[in-house]
Amino acid sequence: MAVGTIELAKERSIKVGPGIAVSYGAWGKEVLNKDLQKLCLTNKEWQLIGATRFTARHHPFEPTPFLPNREVIGRTMIEAGVGLAKEALQVNGWERADFLYAATSAPPDEDGKWAEKIAEQIGAQGVRINLLACNGGGEAFLNALKNPQLTDKRVVIVATDPLGYLADPKDPALMAIFGTGASVLAFRPNSIRLFSGKTVVEKDQTGVIRSPKTYQLPPAEERIKPPDWYEVKEGAEEVFAYSDRGAYMVLPEAAEGNPFMEMDGEATAFYFRDRVVGVQEQVLTEYYANNKKPIGAYICHQPSGVLTRHICRQLWKRLKSKNFPLVDRDNGVPWIMDGVGMGNASSATSLIAFAELASGLELGQNFLFASYGAGGSISAWTGQITE
Repeated sequence: MAVGTIELAKERSIKVGPGIAVSYGAWGKEVLNKDLQKLCLTNKEWQLIGATRFTARHHPFEPTPFLPNREVIGRTMIEAGVGLAKEALQVNGWERADFLYAATSAPPDEDGKWAEKIAEQIGAQGVRINLLACNGGGEAFLNALKNPQLTDKRVVIVATDPLGYLADPKDPALMAIFGTGASVLAFRPNSIRLFSGKTVVEKDQTGVIRSPKTYQLPPAEERIKPPDWYEVKEGAEEVFAYSDRGAYMVLPEAAEGNPFMEMDGEATAFYFRDRVVGVQEQVLTEYYANNKKPIGAYICHQPSGVLTRHICRQLWKRLKSKNFPLVDRDNGVPWIMDGVGMGNASSATSLIAFAELASGLELGQNFLFASYGAGGSISAWTGQITE
């Protein structure tokens, strides 16, 4: 699909339910696993490529570090976001949006002009920015459901992420996992019934994922207290801020002079596994205190196949210990990114999972949605798509 002056390498639109649509896509060069084999110096590295369970991802045609090329990349991000937003609006039969959530892990500019440009082109009068790494799109979803002023509004979440430009072309693991991509969710919040939900924010003291610095937190005088569904842990105020303009979390920084991301793979898996499942457990405990109907589906952010499997197994253990209805121990959180044919596009990925999995729910089926990002923040909630 042509979007402005760019051509998306992959694009799909899905009608999830009445008045709920998701469009997603990627730009750049499709990179298959066989293309990454030449980067692997050992059999272990090659085995790790397979363990990610991604089969394709998208990267720039030539290595293009983000910060030195921010303006050009930013134009592509805006065009992709606008094009996919118009696709999602069209699926719903809408001519324009009322409110925009703009999410990314690396914004095209620091003053929010990129979000305003997207809003202007889709007719949205209100704008909120979400810079929460991989949790940007997911937290925006919960935020919209919690906001009584948006109940019957046409809300659009535009998550555009340039992680393909932040993956070191010499690092097979980063190249295998991350890629460019965007997703757009267009919906009225009253089309989903919310049962329970929260966002937990804490400071990553160890820095399992590190990134070149692309933005600052808002100044102290602009910060306000987060809503009551937020749990901000001690020390998190050093890296997290909430304001009338949105939610912001700065990531641990990559080594000075390194234009690419850095990640400690095994440490990242264990860091998120226990924390994400802990928040899911809290949300499910609140749900089952008031509802007897079992949660029938688990829709989660898809950062890698390894971490998805770890989370599924740990969640099974927690549910069993509480005598809650169990998920399938190994397949209760379905891995869908191999079929999607994209890599982890950070803030866009959880909305892609929602599109693929929620569209297959039975009418009235209750589900858990969970999203999380480096820095780190975790959002989880239980809901049901209404008729």
